[in-house]
Amino acid sequence: MKSVLDIEDFIQFSGIIENGFRDIPTTCHGDSYGAVVNYGKLQLLPIDSFSVDEWNEALDYWKNNENCGTPWKLIGMYIKEKLK
Repeated sequence: MKSVLDIEDFIQFSGIIENGFRDIPTTCHGDSYGAVVNYGKLQLLPIDSFSVDEWNEALDYWKNNENCGTPWKLIGMYIKEKLK
């Protein structure tokens, strides 16, 4: 079973989380100040790359961990809807 960190790496390397302070899109960490979610890229994310149980573990972590940045919570809400 893959971990939450594997899913976070997958999302970050997909270029979904971007730096909101630059004129050109550059990827950044989801907990970085000024990070924004590119919903166009998020819609193209192949969620079948992980099992439903793996996604649910990540969704619970992002929802319940107060130290997770807002982008992770927004991505989690989007993926939760896609899994329904």
